[in-house]
Amino acid sequence: MKKLSIILFLIVVGISSISAQERMKFMGKSMDCSLKEMQTHLQGRGLTYQKAFENGVVLQGTFQGYLDCNFVIRQDYGIISFCRVVLPQESYSVSWSQLYADYQNIVSKIAAKYGKPVVEEYFDNDLNYNLSDDFWKEKLLRDGKCHYNSAFLVGDYGLIIVFIDDSESVFIDYYDNANHKKIEDLQNDEL
Repeated sequence: MKKLSIILFLIVVGISSISAQERMKFMGKSMDCSLKEMQTHLQGRGLTYQKAFENGVVLQGTFQGYLDCNFVIRQDYGIISFCRVVLPQESYSVSWSQLYADYQNIVSKIAAKYGKPVVEEYFDNDLNYNLSDDFWKEKLLRDGKCHYNSAFLVGDYGLIIVFIDDSESVFIDYYDNANHKKIEDLQNDEL
């Protein structure tokens, strides 16, 4: 719930100061485009098409040196709502330590470009597990009791959130504030 609060706060702050000239970019392409345009751009950068789903598409490729990442591009109302990168899950069967190291690696790379994030990192450890042991961290993660996320404001026009969830993967989500505002307005029109 706190993750959602942080995300909503950062989006509201970002939306209140949207720049008309700058837009969030994903893999070098402005998110102010159609799903098909983004897909074509990503395929031109070497990603391969995997499948379509009702509101988007999944591609696969390399991200920051990680092979076989999934790229999810989602649209709502014909507007890109977010672009997501999922680091390959297979590499985390090793340990929590490896999963956390990859999370930290991505966070540090984004921080080097965009500055310090808003960070939330803790476990709901109501059973007082020994958290110096990867086994218990992995159990809490699988039980949905892991809250590790870092949110970056990208200028006044975007948001990047890096997080770990109970699927035992590292996710990197990209949001464009202007797109979010358009989708929100369309949703409000339905009320």
